[in-house]
Amino acid sequence: ALFGAGMGLAEVAFNIEGAAVERSLGRPVLPVLHGCFSLGTVVGALLGMGLTAVRFPVGWHLAAIAVAVAAAGVWTVRAVPAGTGQEEAAPGGPADSDAASDAASAAGSEGGGGRHPDGFRGQLAVWRDRRLVMIGLIVLAMAFAEGSANDWLPLLMVDGHGTSATAGSLTFMLFAVAMTT
Repeated sequence: ALFGAGMGLAEVAFNIEGAAVERSLGRPVLPVLHGCFSLGTVVGALLGMGLTAVRFPVGWHLAAIAVAVAAAGVWTVRAVPAGTGQEEAAPGGPADSDAASDAASAAGSEGGGGRHPDGFRGQLAVWRDRRLVMIGLIVLAMAFAEGSANDWLPLLMVDGHGTSATAGSLTFMLFAVAMTT
């Protein structure tokens, strides 16, 4: 659970920063970032499959990956420009709508009505669009399928179907390719 929560929090931060990069560049970059994530998954699966095929000790494999991830993390943090993630809210962004809501509430307490046009009912309106809800449910189902495969597919192939560890890794890699294409 701790690993999953950490990954979820990191992915939210990655996407928020990716959106900020898109705004600053004035062009889309999130598809490329997501593509690189998928490419990393496939490269990692191929590396794991190769190391499994040559019977590289698991402890050394995990230690090497930990060192590589730590080195990449240090390099990445050093490459992040100062002030990243500490930007002021954009006009019309969440901070402005909170301020507008506060101003509307204050006006309401002084007899000005105080109803924000996009209040709670406006936020609930998206749930009435069945197509949007279905798309959300499909995305959620695929996320669960992908997460389950990430956690269990190689183990299922080895323990449940009697394949080699290399074949289990290959099955995962093929699944990852299918999910990302």
